[in-house]
Amino acid sequence: MQNNSAGPVTDKRRLILDAAQHVFAENGFHTSTMDAVAEAAGVAKGTIYLYFKGKNELLIDLVDDRTGQLTDMILQGIATARDVPGKLLAIIEAHFEFYSIESEFMSLLSGQLGLLSSELEDRVVTGTAALTNMVLGVIEEGMAAGVLSSKVDPTRASYALQGMIHSVAYQWLSSGKSAPGSVVSEEVYTLFNSGIACSG
Repeated sequence: MQNNSAGPVTDKRRLILDAAQHVFAENGFHTSTMDAVAEAAGVAKGTIYLYFKGKNELLIDLVDDRTGQLTDMILQGIATARDVPGKLLAIIEAHFEFYSIESEFMSLLSGQLGLLSSELEDRVVTGTAALTNMVLGVIEEGMAAGVLSSKVDPTRASYALQGMIHSVAYQWLSSGKSAPGSVVSEEVYTLFNSGIACSG
């Protein structure tokens, strides 16, 4: 549900989204209630329904909001990159910066996505389509320029990169960010771009 109003309305909507993220991550999506979200947000339950039709829409809008934030961060990084390798590194760095800020959202996705109904899971995945297409576009650009191997299907390559980022980010957060995000980003870039096999 989109709400283009400014000021207090936008602030209230974001307050509810932030509260929902905390409640869903803490209690699990299925066992969470709108009463719990309302209490966490400090609003009446009826207020939530002014912005969202129900719990499913609340989750979908939460994913849309967070992936929108991540997309903006990636676009900013890509805009300053000089070439495809720079764009790939910018994509990876943006993910780690985002997950460092929104570690609770990372926990929610990792713990709950597979537990959703197939219909709701499909809608959540659809909400991330723009992000997937952005990564795919950079990979296709690299293949066209001869920077990346065209022996690999670009769609599978884009999913492989995103899967690698997500898995490593989860381990990184679970370890208490045992290394700087910039270092881990470089490692993921090296793994994706060059692999770990010794040449020669």
